[in-house]
Amino acid sequence: MRYENSICDGCKNEFKQGEDIVVCPECGTPQHRKCYEENDECVNASLHETGFVWQGEVTTPVSEEKEKKQNEEQQLVCPSCGHENPPGSPFCEVCGQKFTLFGVNLLEKEQRLNREIDEDDRLNEEMLDVQNNILNGTATGADIERMLDARAKIVAPGLTKEQEQEIICSNPIKRVLVFVSSNAVRYVNKFRKIESTGSLTWNWAAFFFSPFWFFYRKLYKAGAVFLTLRVAISIIMLPLMEKFQSFSAAVLEAAKNSTTDAAFAAAYNNFLQASFPVYVLCILTVALSVVSALIADRLYKKYVTRVLNEAAQISDPLIFSHFFLRNSAVNPHAAFFALAAVYIIPNIVMLFIQ
Repeated sequence: MRYENSICDGCKNEFKQGEDIVVCPECGTPQHRKCYEENDECVNASLHETGFVWQGEVTTPVSEEKEKKQNEEQQLVCPSCGHENPPGSPFCEVCGQKFTLFGVNLLEKEQRLNREIDEDDRLNEEMLDVQNNILNGTATGADIERMLDARAKIVAPGLTKEQEQEIICSNPIKRVLVFVSSNAVRYVNKFRKIESTGSLTWNWAAFFFSPFWFFYRKLYKAGAVFLTLRVAISIIMLPLMEKFQSFSAAVLEAAKNSTTDAAFAAAYNNFLQASFPVYVLCILTVALSVVSALIADRLYKKYVTRVLNEAAQISDPLIFSHFFLRNSAVNPHAAFFALAAVYIIPNIVMLFIQ
C-alpha cells in the first residue's frame, strides 16, 4: 500500500517516497517511525479503546505512463546533439558537451527557471480569471481566496502548508503577505517578532528615508507628522546655514589677511556662535530618523492589522477587491511628493520672509 501524499497524524506532514513509515497493527494508522518512537506508541493510541480505525485517503500508485512522463521531464537534453542525459549529468554522454559552469549545471538551472516561469504564468492566469469574474459580477468569496492564494505563492514561493495556517496581525499569513507585497517576507518576520516578544525593531529604510518611507507604505498620518517636523527644521535651518557659511568664509579670510590675533579671534568667535544652532538642528534631524526607525514597523503592523480586519468584514467581492487594492502594497507617488515638499516648501517660505 502506498502512503505518499497522505498526512502523518503525528507531525501533520505529508508522507514522501522513501520515508520510513510504520503502520499501527491495531488501528492501521500510518506514521513516521520517528513520530512513533517519540510517543513510544501509536499517535492515535488514546482512540484505540473506542474502536478507532484509520480511514485516511491513500494515494494510488502512479501510473507507468505518468512516471515515464516525469522521468522525461527530468532528462537533460543536450543542445548540441539532442541526446537525453540523466538528471545531474555534468556533460553529454554522446558528444561530450559540457553542461556545467563553475559547478552549476546550466541545463538543470534553465529547466528549473522554466518550471518557475510556467508556475508564475499559471498563477497569473488564475488571478486574471478571478479578476474577470469580479468585473462580470460573478465572483464569490471562494474566488477571492483563490486570487489571494495565487498572489501569496508569487510573493512568498517557499511558503509551506504548515506556515499557511499561521495567523499574523490577526489574519491568515497569506493575506498579510499579499497586502504588504514589497519585501513581504521581511516585514512578516518583523511582525512575528513584535507579537512574540514585544521588543522594538529597527527599520533602516525608515531611518534613511524618513518621512518618505511612511508615505510609501501609506502611513499618511505618521508621514504628515514627520514631514511637518522635517519641513519646520529645514525652514529654521536655511537662514542659520547662510549665516554659518558667511562666518566660515570670514574665518578663512581672517586667517589669510589679518595681521592681529584679535581680528581672527573675533571672526572665529562669530563662527562658533553661528555653528552651535546648526549642530543642534542636525542632531534633531538625526533624532527624528532614529525615532522613525524604532516605531516604523510597529506602526505599520498596526495599520496592516486594522485594514485587514476591516477587509474581512466586506462580503461583496467587488467592494473587497477595491478596498484591498486601495490600501495594500505601496504608494511611490506619495513618497515622491513628500520628498518634493521637504525641498520646495522651505525655499518658498524663505522667499516670502526675505
